[in-house]
Amino acid sequence: MSTTDKKPAPAPPADTEFLRSVLASSVDCIKVLDLEGELLFMSKNGKPVMEVSDFNAIGGLPEPGGPAVVPPTRTGFGSQSIERSLADFSAAVRLAYLPTGVTFSLGAPLEDLHRV
Repeated sequence: MSTTDKKPAPAPPADTEFLRSVLASSVDCIKVLDLEGELLFMSKNGKPVMEVSDFNAIGGLPEPGGPAVVPPTRTGFGSQSIERSLADFSAAVRLAYLPTGVTFSLGAPLEDLHRV
């Protein structure tokens, strides 16, 4: 299939804007990366913490800096907190310890996320 034969990507569901607004309103620094580690989103409150004045200058780039990641040898407080906080949802959680950083993936029915 050539690139000209590809169908256009489907429009994101209306709930995408809801989820984006939830992330944007957090008081925490929240960054969303794609599976290749490229930065897709940073919360408004995260920008000053990370000293980012213009997200467009870094959006779509791999997250820079930081030491190489080594998988933990035990389950720590953070992993336990993630597991416990998502126990009530039909969620699939995946933590991948890549040399370039930790990737957290969450898959859950949208109906469950609306209960939050």
